[in-house]
Amino acid sequence: MFLTKIDVNSISAGARVTDTNFHHVAVIKSGTSVVFYIDGVASPAASPYTDTFQFTTAAAIGVRADNVNNNNNNSFFGAIDELSVYSRALTSNEIAGVFNAGSAGKCTCVGVPNNLISWWRAEGSTNDNAGVNHGTLQNGATFTAAGKVGQAFSFDGVNDYVMIPKSPTLDPGNQVTIEFWMRGDPSNPLNGCCQGLVTSDFYLVEIINGGVHSTVSTDGGASFPSSGAVSISPDVWHHVAGTYDGSKLNLYIDRVLRASGAQSGSISPMLANSFLAIASEDGRRTCANCLGSRYFKGLIDEVSIYNRALNSNEIAAIFNAGSAGKCTFSVGSGGDCGNPIAIITTAGASGQVIVFPDAKASPSPSQKLLTGLPMFANPQGVSYYGSDNALIADPGNPRVFVVQVSNATVVDTINTASAGYTGAGTIAVAPDASAALANGDTSPAPGPATSKLYVIRAPFNASSTIDSVTIPGSIYSAQTQGILFNNAGRAFVYTRTGISALDPPYNSVAFTIPVSDNGNSGGIAITPDGNTLLAAAYDNRVRIFQAPFSASSTPHFLTMPSGDALNGIAVTPDGTKAIVAGAYSQKAAVISAPFSSSSTVEMLPIPSGTGGFEDVAISGDSQLAVLAGGGLFDPPVFIHAPFTAAGAQVYYLPLQTGSSTSRGAGALRFQPPCKSVSPTPGCPNFTGISPPSGGGPGTVVTISGTGLDGVTGVKFGNSAAVTPTPIDATSLTVKVPADATTGQITLTSKTGCNDVSVPGTFLIAPSGSTTLPGLKADYRFQHTRGSSCKLVLHPPDLVDLSGCPNEVES
Repeated sequence: MFLTKIDVNSISAGARVTDTNFHHVAVIKSGTSVVFYIDGVASPAASPYTDTFQFTTAAAIGVRADNVNNNNNNSFFGAIDELSVYSRALTSNEIAGVFNAGSAGKCTCVGVPNNLISWWRAEGSTNDNAGVNHGTLQNGATFTAAGKVGQAFSFDGVNDYVMIPKSPTLDPGNQVTIEFWMRGDPSNPLNGCCQGLVTSDFYLVEIINGGVHSTVSTDGGASFPSSGAVSISPDVWHHVAGTYDGSKLNLYIDRVLRASGAQSGSISPMLANSFLAIASEDGRRTCANCLGSRYFKGLIDEVSIYNRALNSNEIAAIFNAGSAGKCTFSVGSGGDCGNPIAIITTAGASGQVIVFPDAKASPSPSQKLLTGLPMFANPQGVSYYGSDNALIADPGNPRVFVVQVSNATVVDTINTASAGYTGAGTIAVAPDASAALANGDTSPAPGPATSKLYVIRAPFNASSTIDSVTIPGSIYSAQTQGILFNNAGRAFVYTRTGISALDPPYNSVAFTIPVSDNGNSGGIAITPDGNTLLAAAYDNRVRIFQAPFSASSTPHFLTMPSGDALNGIAVTPDGTKAIVAGAYSQKAAVISAPFSSSSTVEMLPIPSGTGGFEDVAISGDSQLAVLAGGGLFDPPVFIHAPFTAAGAQVYYLPLQTGSSTSRGAGALRFQPPCKSVSPTPGCPNFTGISPPSGGGPGTVVTISGTGLDGVTGVKFGNSAAVTPTPIDATSLTVKVPADATTGQITLTSKTGCNDVSVPGTFLIAPSGSTTLPGLKADYRFQHTRGSSCKLVLHPPDLVDLSGCPNEVES
């Protein structure tokens, strides 16, 4: 392979592709450094490469661009897939991540549904990736690389399983969903009694005579009613989901509802000394006959428990994601794709749209005026889809503009007049870009009277199909000021009298949370985990709703110290703060999580302007907030973290609209946070260890560093690798195993990362060492008498006197 400026200069890779298999190929140029990659393995160019590239002709795939019109000479014979070009140099970890994702590709995972309690991914670990309910392998249970999503748990059907201790969070209340992937061993018929799959005292999915079934036992219903058993085939991956919604048991196999049963009441809490088990029923204290005999033989992957009943669309989405699985990043976890791009629209009869290609470039990010926008457009609503496309709504006209953000260009226009659509001040695109929701409201009463929400179906172009949905409310009360989606694709539409929820495909309202008339709705936000809704209102209060959301949800009220009507709100992608903006004065407050009626609130140091704010948005790395000025000629306000009264850096940025009639702003959005192209964490680095010097078998060692959530094993000297317990990406704990020997500690990691050796020698106290209680855990003393005696104090309280004469012992 070689990188070339055609007919000028080129540089070659040392590695090459020599067969007809699929290979992942990448080339990175950063300054004068060029690195080629084949299947995630780097092959740096031998010398610097100084050429740069500018293009005046169309790009081509599969042929040299200068030969497109020359009988396609030098064309490629074969298959090319997933071609991607980035405006920055990807890291070696990112390249490895794309390669390791294989046929799952980039960013094809499905968003995690709300109300996830626990999630055991089986990626070389029994850790809970959603909570604190970490498990342990029992009796030889292990992992296999042949999982449905990455690795999976592997069970022999004799006596092994995964044990998860009893926990208050594992008592889900009056609703539950258990969903996972399973593949029975070819020798396992999957139709005889009995095999545990995911089981606890009072809710479980198991195999009985006839196949898979689910059941719950409640405080008011029947004792363990069955959903009905469903026969499935062994040696095939199946997705299983058992749900209970307070009145009915449903069992889904491969996204299809296959069985149902009646039940009512709240699920009984787990008994003392019980535990949740994967691949057995050994944790059920309610069933003496279940212990020691009901083991599953095969593979289980991606076990997830929710404290609500997932709907059929959510279950289908998980099944359809296949080997890509559920996204392992939270919103914003990947930060921004380079420097974040922001879009600000300006209101008025000749409004403009401005793109900030480098929004974090303080204090003067560059500005690009959107081209292709018709005269007299009044753009206000804006929503990204993907990383470089957006929809912009024009409330004064029946049209929506399709924009390529990086080029600041309108590439298509959706004419919405045929759907009875007169314009929209609010628009939002679903996470999977399957649809956009827009309304026709632009202002408080007496603005346009509408109770319609318009659903624009993808693909977004001049031929888009447009449907409508009626939103509860009468004239003015149904005006929509806020639309957002959670990661699972549920839409929330905020009006003066309620928050309506719509599920895909957005044909009807699922339920409406009542909201007392507040003069006008101001804005709505949701936390990254999907569990908290925050609705700002003109009565100077933020209404806070906690999941699970329903028509009976009631708010907690949090009054802002500004004394102003509230017009916009946004939550930082890391979930730690919310920023709410004033409608009539240029004031803004920051709310610290956890969000409740007693949350800490402080005002941000913003100089007073002539008007309020129209909107607020926060960058994907939670480091920059921008408030769109709402007053005549009021510029936006840029606020750099930390978002505190004392630490925030605040400045105004005049808009370069070239129009004296443009208002300060209409709407504002940031480029979405980058989503990690790989479900695996970064490579590990070591920074510290406690205790620092040694300890006997069973000693709990804490290791600190970075990327430690990627560690799959820890070796002590010549010991076998021990599976650690990650606390987070910066810390893990591990017990010294019985076969540990004095020597270096080695951290083994996932594919694409090198093993890491902890500096220094870790001393292992031999069995039979004398115990001296009270020694400091960080204390080590060594004394030599002659050439053979060594006295070593091992933390926490072990003493090695090997080879020492009696007088040393005394």
